[in-house]
Amino acid sequence: MTQFKTKGVSALTSSDEPKAKNNCPTYLKVVCIENAPPFRLLLPFIEQSLKCASKVAMFCQLQALEDQKRCAPYRKNPPARIYVFADRVACSKDDNLMRIMCFCWMIWERGFNGKPTIDWILTKGEETV
Repeated sequence: MTQFKTKGVSALTSSDEPKAKNNCPTYLKVVCIENAPPFRLLLPFIEQSLKCASKVAMFCQLQALEDQKRCAPYRKNPPARIYVFADRVACSKDDNLMRIMCFCWMIWERGFNGKPTIDWILTKGEETV
């Protein structure tokens, strides 16, 4: 049995634990996965998360939507909703660096096969948009 711990989240795993075909432990009943994966690993995180949970929420850069390499995976498993932060969010110790990037929440629901709904997260009130 191995314990993984990162930023307040811990999980136990073992190579002896039975696994389902989707490579998730069979004892794991996951309804929703919420994550902020490294930008370069976003697609693998989404793919594996959708195998394990019926709902997936990823906090990521809005830029994650603009690469042609991502079109095919997004068309295969489109997010149901995208919530764009209307203002720049500070989410690191270096606020100046992070404020030049736009972030969003992308939400997937297993079985969804339509066009995503886009909305905005307003942090300073309705009148700013």
